[in-house]
Amino acid sequence: MKTQSPLEEIADLHRLFTVEHIMVPISKLERASTLEQAVPGFKDYDNIISPKTGAIKGYFSRIDRKHYLIEKKDLLGGGTSLLDLPALFGRRDFYYVLHGNEIAGYVHYSDLNNNYVRVPVFGLLQIVERKMWSKIKQKVDADTIKRILPERFEEIVAKKERNDSYNVGLGWADVLYFAEILQLAASLKAVDLDDSDISKFGHVRNGVAHPSRTFVPKRNTIEEIALVCKKSMDIVQSA
Repeated sequence: MKTQSPLEEIADLHRLFTVEHIMVPISKLERASTLEQAVPGFKDYDNIISPKTGAIKGYFSRIDRKHYLIEKKDLLGGGTSLLDLPALFGRRDFYYVLHGNEIAGYVHYSDLNNNYVRVPVFGLLQIVERKMWSKIKQKVDADTIKRILPERFEEIVAKKERNDSYNVGLGWADVLYFAEILQLAASLKAVDLDDSDISKFGHVRNGVAHPSRTFVPKRNTIEEIALVCKKSMDIVQSA
């Protein structure tokens, strides 16, 4: 079986995990032809599509109680990758999703908390971790870890020795946290990331790795996720 390259893995993540998997289908949305009809639906949605029947042409906004025609800027293609959504939601709170030439669904930034979103983000970060480790593994030894990760050094060494004694160890990578691998890679000039970047990578990795936690606990978390996805793409595409 042919082993995929990191770029091929990324392409698969983009292709397989799209906005159509998390959007709310139009059939499940409230519809209204007048503001009076729309108001009851505002308890569940920020926007109510219009008219009540027939082709969708606009929406009523809960925020200002106005009616707006749907424009090109309000639309996303159904094949839009979930990995691209955080950056897109940096510009606005919602989109209508096209399937073919028809509006098929609605997606709000809160839909990033759908557990389906975690899968491609986690996959992307795994690819980054593997790539970074492959670039630095020949340079990492006890002295390197002691110099770069002094506060964790004794714990890391003890865990590696314990794993080795049970013949279950996979080397240093097996006892390092994701953020620590990035810290080593940055210190060894294998990647251009500062401490702030590495902290954001760690936050996002912890968010996707723990399903019991809310992935997007507040609106400004999206900016952090978007930055990590963008820098991850840059890392994978670099030599």
